[in-house]
Amino acid sequence: MNAPLQHNAAAALREHIEELEETVRQLRELLVPSVTFPAEIGLTATESKMLSFLLARSPNIVSKERIFQAIYFDAQDPPFSKIIDVMLLRCRKKLAPYGVEIARSWGAGVGIESRSAAILRTILEGQRSLRTMLESQRISK
Repeated sequence: MNAPLQHNAAAALREHIEELEETVRQLRELLVPSVTFPAEIGLTATESKMLSFLLARSPNIVSKERIFQAIYFDAQDPPFSKIIDVMLLRCRKKLAPYGVEIARSWGAGVGIESRSAAILRTILEGQRSLRTMLESQRISK
């Protein structure tokens, strides 16, 4: 092969790789949506990821294995899968004051029922409304 053809082939491959990387990024975002919960709840980043994953699939039950795969799909050194049980316990404690429950279906997995999902969405919407209000006040000053 001559040099111009090799250069064109390499450029085409680089462009294709960039397209594939963007597709993977978009698929990851669909798999685990990026949701920021209010700091007052006290969720860690990984707990937020797990809760976002469950909220996006509410009211369906999701296996703990699927949750683990969604959260740690690209981890070089993922923790033991039992970490999901620990995070569920912590999230249940942190969400209880808000009336949010993470339901358990023995042998099937866990999920957020419709009522709890509605509470979480209201909390998130309230947070967005408050943020929008604060930003508009800052702009008007």
